[in-house]
Amino acid sequence: MVGDKARHHSPQNKASGKTADPESASTEPMTPFQSNPRLQSRFLTISRIAAAAYFVFTLYALFSPNPFERVPLPIFHFSIIHAAAFFVLGLLFELARDRFPFIPVFLFLLAYGPLSEVIQPLTGRYFEWIDILEDLVGILLGVPAGHYLNLLLAKLFP
Repeated sequence: MVGDKARHHSPQNKASGKTADPESASTEPMTPFQSNPRLQSRFLTISRIAAAAYFVFTLYALFSPNPFERVPLPIFHFSIIHAAAFFVLGLLFELARDRFPFIPVFLFLLAYGPLSEVIQPLTGRYFEWIDILEDLVGILLGVPAGHYLNLLLAKLFP
């Protein structure tokens, strides 16, 4: 019985006949501070609070009257602001995700940008297609950045 369990959890490399490390075959996501559950819990709590606070900030920024209306900025500044805002949102959500399924979180983020643009005319702002593109670019860059930052932190702080 014990041999069966060990055989199922220790896959062998057919070419070399060596048994692989059971930890490397794990399907659990790598998260920082796995060796210290208390520190890992704190990291996740701080990440989740930061993601929630930033989400509330984006709600306010997207649905309040345009604060940049009277500031003469070239159009590319607005593009940078949109992409950067959604980049940070994607990065924070990915850092805070931990064991939440990736697909629902990613789909929520992908829907949030376009839906915010559709709702903005109800708040006295304008719908713009380019803003949707900028939001999606920010999400598509921010989520992988958060994933790789998680991997980097997991290697630096196992």
